[in-house]
Amino acid sequence: MKKTFNLVLILISLFSIEAKSQYFASIGNFRPNNDLRFINKPAASFEIGYLSKFEEDTPFRFGVGGQYIRMKPRSELFRQVGFINGNPYELNVKYNSNTFAFLNFYSDYAFVNRDYLNCFAGIGIGGGIFMSEFVSNSIYVNADVIDSNYMFNLKIRAGIEYTINDYITLQASGCYYGFKFFGSSRYSAHDFAIGLLLNFE
Repeated sequence: MKKTFNLVLILISLFSIEAKSQYFASIGNFRPNNDLRFINKPAASFEIGYLSKFEEDTPFRFGVGGQYIRMKPRSELFRQVGFINGNPYELNVKYNSNTFAFLNFYSDYAFVNRDYLNCFAGIGIGGGIFMSEFVSNSIYVNADVIDSNYMFNLKIRAGIEYTINDYITLQASGCYYGFKFFGSSRYSAHDFAIGLLLNFE
């Protein structure tokens, strides 16, 4: 996790070498779909990063961001059935948390591009790690487990930005996520976020 955060800071610094810099911070309501929805509650999503600025003659921009999401389970205990040598047994699983950490690369297009107002759509491509902390109890298994898996993610997003002055811009956006875990199934989620962009010349 610490290495991921350091990598985000390095990439933000490299991107911000441009003459015009725009840093952002956002918080969202992350809502998982598929099987993740039955296990996890909606959670807060936090992201910091850098975006190049929309210019009057350039409706495209690019950026990078680091995102962190920590989900809590809907129930304290989940009962599952396992098999050993064809014999079923009951397995009680207590999830403590499921955590995502992403590194995202963005490309946006402003279909409304004004001095004070931007409406945009774009995509984000990245990867990260998913960590699950849980306790398993049965006649065969009794262990505290921290399981992790790497993944790719694709984000499709749209939003609106309103510039208050030369230094501050407000952003609201919606996003659809598609996840692909290594050696596992595909999952999806969506979120709605609000953010603050700080502009530096």
